[in-house]
Amino acid sequence: MGMETNLERRYFGIDHSYYQFSVLENEFSTYKYLTRRESIQLGRILGLTPRQVRIWFYYRRIIWRSDHLRSRNDLHIDRTADTEADDHRLTNVQIIV
Repeated sequence: MGMETNLERRYFGIDHSYYQFSVLENEFSTYKYLTRRESIQLGRILGLTPRQVRIWFYYRRIIWRSDHLRSRNDLHIDRTADTEADDHRLTNVQIIV
């Protein structure tokens, strides 16, 4: 399928075309949630049912949250390591009077 990405397979049990996938991703980057009307309109444009669109957004939000939490935890771990290094430096400082 040429332009298909690994992420595309990771999200869904059905295959979406590259066009469908890119439009869905673009919409998701703008809006994390769709109204009923928006899911109907997007489904018509992409040749999907509104339910397929809503399910796609549901699973995409789960993955987004997981990635978002992971990046926050990584940042927290980096800050903790920096703080421990700073504490270690401060304990080794000798005051010369």
